[in-house]
Amino acid sequence: MKLSSITRYLFIGILFPLLIQYVMYYRFTSNYQPNIFSESGFRTFYENSVFKYRVLGRELHLWLYHKLKEKKSLQNMKEGKIYEKRLFALDPNADPLFYMVYYIINGVFSVLLALGLLYLFDHTSWFNMNETDKIFTTVILTLIIAITQFVPTPYDIPAYFFEVITFTVFLKYLRSNNNLLLVIATCALIFIATLIRESAVLILSLMAAIYFTINGLDWSWIKKMILPVISFFVAYVGLRMYVNSTTVQISENSKLSQNLSLRPSAMLGIFIAIIIFYLLFKAATKAENKKLVRNFILFTLPYVVMIFFIGLLIEFRLWVPLMLGTAMLYKLNLNAFDSSHSIDEKRSVLSANT
Repeated sequence: MKLSSITRYLFIGILFPLLIQYVMYYRFTSNYQPNIFSESGFRTFYENSVFKYRVLGRELHLWLYHKLKEKKSLQNMKEGKIYEKRLFALDPNADPLFYMVYYIINGVFSVLLALGLLYLFDHTSWFNMNETDKIFTTVILTLIIAITQFVPTPYDIPAYFFEVITFTVFLKYLRSNNNLLLVIATCALIFIATLIRESAVLILSLMAAIYFTINGLDWSWIKKMILPVISFFVAYVGLRMYVNSTTVQISENSKLSQNLSLRPSAMLGIFIAIIIFYLLFKAATKAENKKLVRNFILFTLPYVVMIFFIGLLIEFRLWVPLMLGTAMLYKLNLNAFDSSHSIDEKRSVLSANT
């Protein structure tokens, strides 16, 4: 590995994510969601509503907290009285160690996410990216994800990481000429990602966008989507049946009226959505990548519609999976995954036939 690559992985893949997450957790104070900085408040909030289905992130947070709590040496790891006071203003039962677990989990997964992006972009036959493209695409995404920590959660950044790693394995499958182990790995990762957060459905959107852009509406790739789709729905529906014991709870109380109201936060949320889609459509410069991104957005519409009903548009983090997906598509070399003809060759053949 070249020295420039080692430096890039160290500075951009490891140090920068840890530092920016530290700044967000210990130099800013989120007032968006109170009473989640102690175990009792955390359980009350994250074991109810739609959050109770995002089990892996929640259980990882609780497991790590109890493991660290056993270490007496960690009891003195504090950032100072001023940083403890800010927590008690938001949660009377706040535990600085419990809060630290937010930083540890999101810091570690932010590093894994950045390293995953750099590793993905380093496939030179897959991406038309120079060193600057790789660095600044990863940095901008890392910054955007850090800003969204104004809503501290135990599952968002792990979900983003699984979106990247699953897409990477899927691309390896496309290049492998139907390697069965990679099919199994892709489906397993989709299953795990769904247990973290239901936004894992966008992994299916990424896969479908590539297939559709290369092959059009054709049964040959639709049947290849069957197993990944089943993996998602088995996890999605099975988890709800398990959590609810006897009933499958598909939807929560609708937030549509809130999102479409005349409140300042609702109107700002609509402007955020408009700007996000503007950025997504403007990301790619090549015609084929523009088409690929448009198809990806098309396949994400069910997720987008659900944001209006069960999320709040002002929560910028809800749009991050779409931005992350677009970042992995806007410079993707589709010809590297077309086993029969290049995209340009296919276009020439279709033109000749017509």
